[in-house]
Parts: sequence; C-alpha cells; structure tokens
Amino acid sequence: MALTQYSKFALLAAGAAASLGWFYVSEISAQGRSLQTPPVEITLKSDFEVPPADDQTKAITTAAKAFLDSLTEEQRAATLFAFTDNTQRSNWSNFPDGPVVRKGVMRGDLTDTQLEALNTLLRTVMSEEGYQNVVYQLAAEDSLGNGFGGPNFGDEFYYASFLGTPAEDAPWMFQFGGHHLAINVTIFGPDLTFSPMLTGGEPLRIDVDDQTINITEKETVAAQAFLDSLNAVQKADAIRGRKPINLLLGPGAFGTTLAPRGRQRRDPDRGTEADAA
Repeated sequence: MALTQYSKFALLAAGAAASLGWFYVSEISAQGRSLQTPPVEITLKSDFEVPPADDQTKAITTAAKAFLDSLTEEQRAATLFAFTDNTQRSNWSNFPDGPVVRKGVMRGDLTDTQLEALNTLLRTVMSEEGYQNVVYQLAAEDSLGNGFGGPNFGDEFYYASFLGTPAEDAPWMFQFGGHHLAINVTIFGPDLTFSPMLTGGEPLRIDVDDQTINITEKETVAAQAFLDSLNAVQKADAIRGRKPINLLLGPGAFGTTLAPRGRQRRDPDRGTEADAA
C-alpha cells in the first residue's frame, strides 16, 4: 500500500510527534528507568480439557501453521516460545523498538512470501476490518521512519511470536506488536481471548492511496454520539477532564484494579446500576 505525499502541515505534525515521542523515551532512559515490561507471575493450569475447535479457530490455526512453515529453521526457533513462558507473555509495549527489546521474527526480515503468510494470519485473526486497521497503523508508523524518527520507527520494526505450537487440541498464543500496537490473542479450542490488546497510531491522520484516513474516526464519532446523548448532569459524571492522560492499564500494569469512575449504565433487565462507563 503506497503512502502518498503529505501536506506541509501533516509532514511537520508527523515529525513533531516522532520527535516528542523519542524525546520522552530518551528522558526516561537518561533517568536510568527501564521501559522493558517486567515479567508477570501467572500460574497456569496443567490439567484441562480443550473443547473442540470451531471453523474460525481451525482457520486461524491453519493460517498460523502456514506462516510458521514459511519460516526458516532459525526464524522458527526465534519465534516459538513455551506456552508457560511468562516473560515473553508480558513482553508487549506501546513504546517503539529499541528502548523495548521484543522477541520473535521481525516484520522487516520477512520475504514477500513470508509476509503474505503473516498478513493472511493477521487477517484471519482480526477480521478484514481489523486487519485494515492494522494496515493503517503500519502506514502511519512508516511515515515516522521517512526521515522524521530514529532508526527504530517504521513498519519493519514489528514482531511476530507464538507461545505454544499452534494446534486445535492445545492452548496457544499469537503475538504481533510494535510501536502503538500490541495484539496478544490466546486460542483455546473454539475460544479467542484478546488480552492485552492495544491499538493506536501516530499520526492518526494519514494519506493512503489518494485517500485521507483517520485511523480512529469510527471510535471518535461513536464517542461523540454517546456524549451528545447525555444530559448536563450525566456529562458532568462522564467527562473526567480536558487533558490527555497516560495509559492506565499499560505495560507492567498486570493485576491493577481501577476504581469505577464515570457514568453508570442501568441494566435494562434488572433495573439496577450495573456497569461503570
């Protein structure tokens, strides 16, 4: 997918975003603080029955095996981890490659055939719409590598890995991530669990194939429609401030519990205040 020439303003904005992000990372590094996510402590069950896979998870497993089969022995060895490897399980981040050392096979090291197999796996896991969102995120990231960011910005600095060997009769996990993107999906028979899951983009507004794309347009429109539906009292509860905040449940926040804040949703079936918005 070709990234078209940015307008002068968009070019400056992309450069500023990359520079600010890299400045923040550099400041943390200068303070001697590590951006690497610490390993989680999880005890996994050793005895369980895996329910039969359905058509969707069978297709995902087939696509995962095809991707692994496309790799060299060396690449495959670097990509596969034990399902019980909690260090790799927690190895995700919103920060770029470099300050955060990821493991697996790097997207930029793949041949065209291997990349096609990876894209097929991502499309099968994420759905066509979800896959398109990933494509836009990679295009946005690649714009930061076109002379604006350091050598660790660009769509080549994303990594794929597996915890456990893809199979229909055993649990396994697929990881794909890099700057502002972390896909961690566990497959267990017919079930998929996306956790942790991080999608984003920088910049959020890009020009792709002669189209201007706002990566988070649907989410922004839906959020605005929800706010517009609230009355003044409800808005006072729902709007917590006007300034951006850091990730509340980002890398390293495993086990963190947040107190409910915002406007509660009334459960229409029970007539009680059920979920915090």
